[in-house]
Amino acid sequence: MSNQLESELTAYLKLAMLMQKKILIPDRDRALILAGSCASLLGFESLAGFCRNLILQNNRGHMIGQYSSFKAALEASDFQVFLKQVAKRCSLEKAESILATQGLRVGPKQAECQNDFAFYCSLLEVEPDWVEENF
Repeated sequence: MSNQLESELTAYLKLAMLMQKKILIPDRDRALILAGSCASLLGFESLAGFCRNLILQNNRGHMIGQYSSFKAALEASDFQVFLKQVAKRCSLEKAESILATQGLRVGPKQAECQNDFAFYCSLLEVEPDWVEENF
C-alpha cells in the first residue's frame, strides 16, 4: 500500500504544480487535497500541512480549514465523503493521463534528493528544511 500511496503522492504533487502554472487554482487545490491526504497517510505531516496552507491561502473557507491538520481531517467522516468525491473527480489514472499529455510522468524518485521527503518537497519547489520548520 505504501508504494501505491507514494505513486499517488508523486502524481498529485506534480499535477498540483502543473495546475498552478496554468493558473487553474481550483484544480490545483483538488490535487493538493489528494496529495495532502497521501502525505499524511505516509507520515509526512509537515508536507501535508504545507499542502493545507497552500489551499487556505487561496480559499480561507475551504473545508480543510475546519481541521487543524490533514491527520485530523482524515479521521472525520464528512471529510472522508469529500475526499472520495475529489478522488472520483481526479483519479490517479486521470492525473497520470494529464501529466502524460504534458510530457510529464510519475517516475522513480530523483537520485539527487537525499530522501523521500526532500523529493516530495522538490516537486512543490520548496525547501524541505523550511517545510519542516514551518509546518
